[in-house]
Amino acid sequence: MRARDDKLRIGRVVMERLPELLAPAGDPACFHAALENGADAVYLGVGRFNMRRALDGRLEINQLPALVREAHARGKRLYVTLNTIVYQEELELLGRTLQRVAEAGVDAVIVSDWAAILRARALGLAVHVSTQMSASNAETVRFLASQGVERVVLARECTLSEIRAIGQETGMPLEVFAHGAQCVATSGRCFLSQMAYGCSASRGQCLQPCRRRYRITEVPDGPGSGAAFEIGDSFVLSAKDLCTLPFLPELVAAGVASLKIEGRARNPEYVANVTRAYRLALDAIAQDAYDEATRAECLRLVEAVYHRPFSEGLLMGRPGRDQFAENDANLATERKVYLGVVRNYYARPSVAEVLVHDGSLTPGARLAIHGPTTGVLDFVAGALRRDEATPTAVGRGEWATLTIPGRVRPGDKVYRILPAEPQPLR
Repeated sequence: MRARDDKLRIGRVVMERLPELLAPAGDPACFHAALENGADAVYLGVGRFNMRRALDGRLEINQLPALVREAHARGKRLYVTLNTIVYQEELELLGRTLQRVAEAGVDAVIVSDWAAILRARALGLAVHVSTQMSASNAETVRFLASQGVERVVLARECTLSEIRAIGQETGMPLEVFAHGAQCVATSGRCFLSQMAYGCSASRGQCLQPCRRRYRITEVPDGPGSGAAFEIGDSFVLSAKDLCTLPFLPELVAAGVASLKIEGRARNPEYVANVTRAYRLALDAIAQDAYDEATRAECLRLVEAVYHRPFSEGLLMGRPGRDQFAENDANLATERKVYLGVVRNYYARPSVAEVLVHDGSLTPGARLAIHGPTTGVLDFVAGALRRDEATPTAVGRGEWATLTIPGRVRPGDKVYRILPAEPQPLR
């Protein structure tokens, strides 16, 4: 039996199993990166009712059946997020979309509009209520259970003690965000993008005006007026990213059913690194081995990819302490530089032929190969071969073969992984 299925004792709290690790996917490469790095389940959005409408075209509804089959073949689950508000003229489209989602065999839909809840239940779909509904107390959760809801993604404003109390009072499986970007608005329901640009956050079109710098200008009123002040020392609307790794055992002990990683708009290496970090952390917690060294390794993984300054969110109390970013710089400790593409792959020796488009390929270089089916493969290059030679470097327009620790596909992109350059504070 796997460790995550055993009883867990964390402090004085005994759990039957570890919470599900739920990872995001904005495209097929992210989907495979999540599965390859230890996710128990993946959530993604398709179509008009997707809260990440900017990703339109990266995942289509006709891809769902194949993705579901692959997830289930690996013993994983797949959830579809349809959590925008729904307008009157869209009810017919909502019905058709849910019908296709049901036919694909997904494990649940994550929704927030009551029309979506009712129609999903009528189709026999398992319903998880989105954080967009702002469920934040036991009475709300009990009412949702009475309507056939099987899981609630709690409001992101809930504290650890509230999460524990709601779970104990209701017995409802609860899902909680464990990592990723946070919104300054209540459960992400913000009107600033709609008012400024006509792009509604409640429709998955947010242009993130909260992440920008602003200038306050005095309304002219006579001589000497009209002064302007730029808000640059603190980005007063831009919340820091959430990271629960420093106190993950406490979050697990709160009894949540699922730990959710934010990031359907992030790239495959973000999904790979963050999923890997939380898988490592959860498995260590199961073995009572989440020590300082393991915690440091998990933090190293999440710090390597795109992130703003980290915080504990509101899990430790409201109002949150030190919640707003001082700048909008990317604090990732690593960066990827495009190198070329995989031209051929030979399965029996596990060798790939790489064509270099830019820079040079050398033994000892740290590489990452990305592809829609491959996901993310991260490794250090060994010896290169070209015909009978063993070159020490391969430049632009040249090719070489090298051993690969996993299956890749022709057309996959190859990157070099380098230390990040310091980002300017803006």
